[in-house]
Amino acid sequence: MSIFVRARFDAHDQQTAEFEELTLALQEQAKDEPGTLTYRWFAAGAGSYLVIEEYTDDEAVAVHQERAAELLERTGQFADLT
Repeated sequence: MSIFVRARFDAHDQQTAEFEELTLALQEQAKDEPGTLTYRWFAAGAGSYLVIEEYTDDEAVAVHQERAAELLERTGQFADLT
């Protein structure tokens, strides 16, 4: 049974470019993660972004969270999870 994650972020004013750089880095990193089936970012309107993630199991989610911890922490500098 797969685990799906859907999250929306709103970029802070004038920090869209920085946030988009982070999303690209996260997406690139996820390509090599075992158990990550889908990891895609979408523009969801002016300054809003949506990420769709699919993992094989809880362990795959934990691996992603651990490997991406630094990048995920930095997202808070440029956007709010809504």
